[in-house]
Amino acid sequence: FVQSLTAVAWPIVVLVAVCRFHDQFRQILEALVGFVGRSCYCIGTLPDEWTLDRVSIKNFCSCKRTDKVFEKIKEMQKGGYSFAPIVDEEGRVLAVFTPTCVQRIATGELKIDGNMDFAALLDAAGDKFEDMNVGVYRFIAEGDSVKSVRQYFAGKWGCNQDFGIVFVTQCGSSSEPLKGVVTVWDVVKK
Repeated sequence: FVQSLTAVAWPIVVLVAVCRFHDQFRQILEALVGFVGRSCYCIGTLPDEWTLDRVSIKNFCSCKRTDKVFEKIKEMQKGGYSFAPIVDEEGRVLAVFTPTCVQRIATGELKIDGNMDFAALLDAAGDKFEDMNVGVYRFIAEGDSVKSVRQYFAGKWGCNQDFGIVFVTQCGSSSEPLKGVVTVWDVVKK
């Protein structure tokens, strides 16, 4: 009798849980789809010789100077993005919008209103925040190897630094238009 009751009860429990937590399950699945969709996730299969133009993420979230800050925060949250380069009209990285920037906005350290765009945010932030400064990020040429990025991330690990992102341009210069981004997830090796 107990086995029969268990066989009938567990699907009902699962159905009730799905109905009760539908929104949370949907949010988790949407976040997972966005997270996986932004990367190759060829774990352990990327040869060291592959070039970054082959593995860098070209469909990334970026901010233009005219984009509204709050609208972009919503877009980033919906897509599961934590970093967004702020780019000029030619696609060159001017600054980086980071999770710490969002924290500064939430705590009131950076005061913004609903109509503020990224040009005004950059003016308000000035040079106060190192994590927004392009100079602290690595730019690598699209022809460089996956191995070079793995070595870069290994060095950051040895210095107990956060991994962040690497920007990919044609020749590895911050003065060039952005071609893609690479995270530690994109070059991970078993």
